[in-house]
Amino acid sequence: MGIGEDIQGALSDEILATAVGDAWRLAEAELLESVVAVSEEIQRLEALRVRLVGAVDHRCKVDV
Repeated sequence: MGIGEDIQGALSDEILATAVGDAWRLAEAELLESVVAVSEEIQRLEALRVRLVGAVDHRCKVDV
């Protein structure tokens, strides 16, 4: 999987709706599932951030 593919998330519309305040509409099982999915997405994005920062470190030699 390339970085471009990594940038596009896998969160469903339902999970995104939860993030903007519709959590009260979800059943308990859906809410728990959303928490797990969001946590997995955060981990995936953190791994992507680490890879990108590594690429910057390797390729972008800038004096500060």
